Amino acid sequence: MSKRYFCPAAVIFSMIMILPAFAGVSEISLNSSKTVWKVRPADKVDDYLELFADDFSDSGWVKAVVPGTVFGSYAEQGLEKNPNFGDNIHNVDRKKYNKDRSRQEENTLCDVQFIKLKQYASKTSAADCQGGGVESKGYGDKKISGNPIFEGWYADPEVIIYDDKYWIYPTYSAPYEKQTFFDCFSSPDLVNWTKHERIIDSEEVSWANRAMWAPGVIEKDGKYYFFFAANDVHEGEVGGIGVGVADSPEGPYKDLIGKPLINEIVNGAQPIDQYVFEQDGSYYMYYGGWGHCNIVKLHESFTRLVPFEDGDMYKEVTPEGYVEGPCMFKKNGKYYFMWSEGGWGGPDYSVAYAISDSIFGPFERLDKILEQDASVASGAGHHSVANVPGSEQWYIVYHRRPLGETDANHRVTCIDRMEFDENGRIKPVEITFEGVEPNPID
Repeated sequence: MSKRYFCPAAVIFSMIMILPAFAGVSEISLNSSKTVWKVRPADKVDDYLELFADDFSDSGWVKAVVPGTVFGSYAEQGLEKNPNFGDNIHNVDRKKYNKDRSRQEENTLCDVQFIKLKQYASKTSAADCQGGGVESKGYGDKKISGNPIFEGWYADPEVIIYDDKYWIYPTYSAPYEKQTFFDCFSSPDLVNWTKHERIIDSEEVSWANRAMWAPGVIEKDGKYYFFFAANDVHEGEVGGIGVGVADSPEGPYKDLIGKPLINEIVNGAQPIDQYVFEQDGSYYMYYGGWGHCNIVKLHESFTRLVPFEDGDMYKEVTPEGYVEGPCMFKKNGKYYFMWSEGGWGGPDYSVAYAISDSIFGPFERLDKILEQDASVASGAGHHSVANVPGSEQWYIVYHRRPLGETDANHRVTCIDRMEFDENGRIKPVEITFEGVEPNPID
C-alpha cells in the first residue's frame, strides 16, 4: 500500500564559518552534541574566527585564522585522525565546499557541514551558550541525512511512502539529449538511501527520445504506476505525458499504453510535471508548464482520460504566479495546492501555495514557502511533500543549486521539515545543510 499526501564520505574535517569574534569567550559547549567548541585567546586574528571539527573523535575547536590558512595536521590540533583520510585538516572556502559536496569527488570535503554560529556571536560565556541545539553528524553512525541526501545531479523529486519505506523518484538533471532514463532511491529512515538504477528508459518507451522529466508515482491495486513527461513537446510534435507500470516500486517499469497519455497543448499548458491525486476512489492529475495548469480525471486503468460530470475533459486551475510543478495534498479537510514559480534555471526558482475547499479550487495564492538562501543554496523549488502516516510530521523534498554553480542542470535533491502554524498555514521552510534526523516508519 502507498501512504501519500504529497505534492558521506568525509567526516567533518572543517566547518568554515567566518564571522565576528566571540569577545571574551573561552569555551562554547553545545548540549545536543558531544562536540565541545573552544575559543583560545591566542587564536584571535583580526577579528576572524574559523570553526572546524572532527566528529570521529567528538571534539573540535574554533580557531581564529586569516581566510585561506591551512590548519595543519590532526596531531598539531590534538585531534584523533579519521582513518579514512589523510593527515592534514584542509581549509576550503564556502564556494569550494558547495562544489565539492555536490560532485562527491573522491577525497574532497563532500560532507562538510556548516553550523550557523551567528546566534552565539553576542554570547559572553560558555553558560550563555548552553542549549544551542547543534547536532553532531557523527562517523559510521549517520545521525542526520545531510543535504543533498544522495549523490549526483537530480531534480524534480517526487516522494512517496510505500509500506515501510520512503521512495524518491527524481529527474536525472542533465542536457535534454542525455535525459533518457530515470533512477529512483529508497530509504527506511530518510537518512540512508539506496539507489535503483534505470527503472525505465527511452529503449522501453519507443516514442520518447529526450527530456524525460519530473516523475509522478502512485500505487493502485498492487501495481506501481510511474507517470513522466518526455520530449519537451511543442505544438505538432509527439511527446508529453506517459505512464509506466511495474510490479514493484523499483521497477522495471513498462510503457503502459505505447504512446503519450496527453500529447496536445490544452489551455496553454505544456504536458509536463504531472501530479496524480486520489480522492474518494477516483484519480485526478494536475499537470502543466508554460504558466498554465490543468486538472484531468483518469480512467481506472490509467490508460486514458475520462470526462468530468459536466462533460469537460480538461479544467484549467492556474493560480496567480504559477509556472510549473504542481503538487496537491489534503490536511484537515482542506486541499493544499502547491507549485513552482520563477525560472527553473535561475536563482529565483521557488515554491508557493494556496488552500481550497475543493480539488478544483479556486486556488488563491497565499505565500511563498520555499526559496533560495544566499548562505546555503539557490534555485530551491519543484518539490513534493510527505506525511509520516498517523503523525503530524511533514517533510518537503525539493531540488536546489549549490552555491557557486552556474550550470542550470547542476541541481541536487534535498529534504527539510515542513511545519504549519495554528491556523493551518504552511510556515516558510528553512533550507539547511543538515537535512533531517532518521525517522523509520512504524
